[in-house]
Amino acid sequence: MIVSHLRAIRSRWSTLVVFALIGVLAGVAVAVLSPHQYRSTATLYVASAGTDNATNAYNGSLLSQERVKSYREILASDRVAEQVAQRVGGGATAQQMSSAVSITNQPETTLLLVVATDRSPERAALIATTYGDVLSGVVSGMERAADGTTDPSATPVVSVRTALPAQPDATPVSPRPVLDVVVGLLAGLLVGAAVAVARAAMDTTVTSAAALAELAGVPDLGQVELDPQAGARPLAVAERPASSASEAYRKLRSNLGFVTVDREDGAAVVMITSAVPGEGKSTTAANVALSLADLGARVLLLEADLRRPVLATVFGLEPAVGLTTVLGTGTPVGQVVQRAGRLDVVVAGPVPPNPSELLESRRLGATLDELRARYDWVIVDSAPLLPVTDGAVLSHRCDAVVLLARHGATSTGSVRQAVATLATAGAHLVGTVVTQVPRSGGDGYGSYYGSYRSPTGTGGGGTGGHRAPAPTPAGRIVPLAPRAATAPPRTLQPVVEARRSGGAHRRESTGTWRTRATGALSSVRPTTPPALETS
Repeated sequence: MIVSHLRAIRSRWSTLVVFALIGVLAGVAVAVLSPHQYRSTATLYVASAGTDNATNAYNGSLLSQERVKSYREILASDRVAEQVAQRVGGGATAQQMSSAVSITNQPETTLLLVVATDRSPERAALIATTYGDVLSGVVSGMERAADGTTDPSATPVVSVRTALPAQPDATPVSPRPVLDVVVGLLAGLLVGAAVAVARAAMDTTVTSAAALAELAGVPDLGQVELDPQAGARPLAVAERPASSASEAYRKLRSNLGFVTVDREDGAAVVMITSAVPGEGKSTTAANVALSLADLGARVLLLEADLRRPVLATVFGLEPAVGLTTVLGTGTPVGQVVQRAGRLDVVVAGPVPPNPSELLESRRLGATLDELRARYDWVIVDSAPLLPVTDGAVLSHRCDAVVLLARHGATSTGSVRQAVATLATAGAHLVGTVVTQVPRSGGDGYGSYYGSYRSPTGTGGGGTGGHRAPAPTPAGRIVPLAPRAATAPPRTLQPVVEARRSGGAHRRESTGTWRTRATGALSSVRPTTPPALETS
């Protein structure tokens, strides 16, 4: 439990800092706004009269010690406080005097300490001294009455004398700026830690890669830090190869190789999905595909999120033809493959009115089988699992599924529901990834990695030599090439340059959509195919 509390405090360190600052400010406010208080102490001595021999002296000492406890109560009484208020003057009241004075006695002695606190050092000394004088008179009268004498000149058996009169002390006892600030800081830290632990106890979102993997019951494949540049430049592997985000995708690529079983009949078709939208699945799929292509593998990125396609915009490709063109019109998949550097991409194409039905069709199974025969890896970007059934329908057709969750946003309930959905569909969930993890400081491995790049940025061996792919101009469509030693050679489909069709992503009826998709494909003109990049 202690470890979990410490982890919660560490993950919410900003809460701790905020409350610590509040505590410091409170301490400063107390030090600045509180009036100065001064303190003076008068020491009173309780003595007995019978000290002519050792026995009487001992008995008198015992008597004095017994009297001290009683005299302390008398000093704290309203009767004494009223007399002190009258002598001090200045409109003082008995209640003010009682609240300004504390009375203690030294153990095993006959000494009484009267400590007075006031805004004026002189007044504090006057109050303490006056308490001693009043108590001396009250005790003398009480002791004479106890002896049965009314002679004011008679010496009482026990008397109270002022041993050390109070002296004004110009050093204030309150406020104490350093102490006030330190106390405020400590109090703020304690409150902040309590709030952090309480928030952690009430937090039902995914906050760590280990927690997500345990929740899903599969290995943790990695985590991707929050990338401030992802919105404008999402392809970190291609555009910022030395960044920590790019290194995170390469780590995910390596882990995929460990958890994905090699297939003799073709590529590993890996679906990347999430429970709900906005968890970075499309960005992750694109960067993982790019990192696999950097190894020289034949990789195809397949966009199967037919409701909210984004990859055409991300890569600057033609959105008018894609997977829906293949599934809806029977067009060979080779005619819709587009090239982005070393990576082949099949975008979603025009948004259909029936995406779930298209993904359930036999034509999709045949398409995946053809892609398996011609690529080393097929990375599938699917729709989220919970809002629609598209992801579940597609998942059992893939060899492996990777589930993403956004740090601090995806609830554990959503993860459980997504895992249950995949299990019901018969999908093979191989791992999880946490995205948009807040940075703990610095650029992580990226800063270290960047120091090994050459001044020109091309690098040497290993991953340092990554270069951003020069995308084929928007709309360039390349044919499928056979995988070496895997499938027999086949006649390449002619490379065509697709013409953008206005309103390609608007929803419409099935008949109208199929007619327009076929027209968009038939209206392209053949061009000379470029040489395929093999490294």
